[in-house]
Amino acid sequence: MTRVDFYVGQEGTRKELLACRLAEIAYQRGHKVLIVAPQDQLAALDDLLWTFGAGTFVPHGPYGQDEPVQLAPTEPENGDVLITLSPELPQHAEGFTRVVEIVGGSEAEKSAARPRFRYYREKGMMPTVHTLP
Repeated sequence: MTRVDFYVGQEGTRKELLACRLAEIAYQRGHKVLIVAPQDQLAALDDLLWTFGAGTFVPHGPYGQDEPVQLAPTEPENGDVLITLSPELPQHAEGFTRVVEIVGGSEAEKSAARPRFRYYREKGMMPTVHTLP
């Protein structure tokens, strides 16, 4: 069964930074990570993965390269850990071991995440919500 976690930030939370931190943790635990984000965010994520923490290095590249963390505008049918910044519903969530949804702190972002939460429940997955300080 796919594990689904929603990480809900506070107002002003940088979702890209949170995605990098979670990708780093998953990478350090030996997981393969796919970060899915709109095309216009991918270059910023690529840069941030190099610079988000002093002394950290998260090997990454575009989807299809042999890197433990990969960046893509859409998700493939299966994988290990999917971290999504996409506003779209994932099409193949059940093909991943774990799905991480990152939600900003604004009411608009929370409202936009509710249909995704319902989608997972309708698919038989029980999402867990983590509210960040």
